[in-house]
Amino acid sequence: MRIFPKLLLILLLTSAMVLSLLYTLMQWSFDRGMLNYVNQRELQSMQLLSDNLASFYKQKGRWDELVTSSLQRPPPPRKGERPNEHRPNQQRREDNRGNGPREFRHREFERRPPPPRRRGQRTEADYWPMILALSAQGLHYPAGMTEQVNNYPPKQHALRISLLDKDKLSLIGRFKDKYNTKSILLNGEIVGYIALPPSKALTDEFDIAFVAENNQNIGVIIAGVFGLIFIITLPLSRHFVLPITKLKKAVVKLNKGELQTRLAVVGRDELATLARNFNDLAATLEQNEDSRKRWLADISHELRTPLAIVKGEIEAMEDGIRPLNKAGLLSLSEEVAHLQKLIDDLNELTNAEIGALRYQKHALDLTQLVSQNVERHQTILDKKGLLVHTQFTSAPVVVWADETRINQLLDNLLSNCLKYTDAPGKLFVTLTRNKQSVDIIIEDSAPAVPDSALAKLFEHLYRVESSRNRKTGGSGLGLALCKNIVHAHQGSINAFASPQGGLGIQITLPLN
Repeated sequence: MRIFPKLLLILLLTSAMVLSLLYTLMQWSFDRGMLNYVNQRELQSMQLLSDNLASFYKQKGRWDELVTSSLQRPPPPRKGERPNEHRPNQQRREDNRGNGPREFRHREFERRPPPPRRRGQRTEADYWPMILALSAQGLHYPAGMTEQVNNYPPKQHALRISLLDKDKLSLIGRFKDKYNTKSILLNGEIVGYIALPPSKALTDEFDIAFVAENNQNIGVIIAGVFGLIFIITLPLSRHFVLPITKLKKAVVKLNKGELQTRLAVVGRDELATLARNFNDLAATLEQNEDSRKRWLADISHELRTPLAIVKGEIEAMEDGIRPLNKAGLLSLSEEVAHLQKLIDDLNELTNAEIGALRYQKHALDLTQLVSQNVERHQTILDKKGLLVHTQFTSAPVVVWADETRINQLLDNLLSNCLKYTDAPGKLFVTLTRNKQSVDIIIEDSAPAVPDSALAKLFEHLYRVESSRNRKTGGSGLGLALCKNIVHAHQGSINAFASPQGGLGIQITLPLN
């Protein structure tokens, strides 16, 4: 599968999971909130009952008589018996004649049938312990409770309102910590509480329908949001994949040899960094390809010149133009030696670049090693007319290096000074210790090297033709080999224009 459908699928699946979780949490939160609202609404609907209880407490000053009245409720009806048949006939006749409080005339309830009870609706059967207790005291019960006052409540409504004292101790009914409570206030002071067990599920049809409609609306909104996310994700995924597609095409071109391929760098993100690194890689490959071509051309040229001279000398001797004597053979030997030197330098440089040169490093006193190399070249430098000035640090400078390769490095640099410095001239060798490294600086006097050629001195077979040509015997490989040796010691080497009028070479090596 391509990266575009993968990215699109991942974004859509993630969005779907997040939206599903959000829908579930919203539904759960709304259901809990609705249930809490219903419980609070039921609790607030008992305000009249709370006022009646406050009036009772104001008259009596305590709850004892109310508790006693609630305990004197009639026994439950026997199976097959009408709810009122357990009461004495005389009591029923008195109720029918109108004796007792007007609110409890049984004949009035018989004339009008009770209204149908909605699912989840509370009736006076839900409040029967408190109703009977208040009726016994001659107090009004809450408005709207007009049915089955004297009837025993059905079994499924056994858990009803409870009465608590001001310390929340149960007086009538049961009480648990999870019950909802409503305070009974008398002159701003709490004299008791009404406790109601919280509903665990919605039972009213209107509440259930409202919750279902709300959940349906939330589902429609979530579906709409997912569609909007899909509309936004589609072009966004293409935008993210576009740089990767361009990079893929560029890599294919680079693999086919089109080394001039470059990518446009837009922004500063990881894709922009990747495009920038690709451009650097393409530039390096192009430079290496150019260097390889130039390397082959230079080697061909360098090998062709001595071979052409040797061939010409031999042909001249064969044709009798030059006599076959010791002088002719000596000229041939010089050209062969030059050719052999060039081949040896090429072989050594190639070994250095591919890591075939062996390095046996150990702790090495660089001050002593540089001093010995200068002394070894002192005689030949004096014959050339070059005056040597040295400046070394007094303390030992210890580096982790291969003595043979450091000697080879210094020998190449001092030999270059000997070859390319005009006599009389000067040579300056300085050794400076830094905090974490040591600098070896070798400078000579005129002739100077053009500034444009300083950066190319360490390239293969490069020579400054105006002052450093084949007559000196240089092949243009010495400084390239020096660069490889320094890099193998984790150091750096660079060329600069010397204040003495010639060339300066600075080598930096890390301390041990």
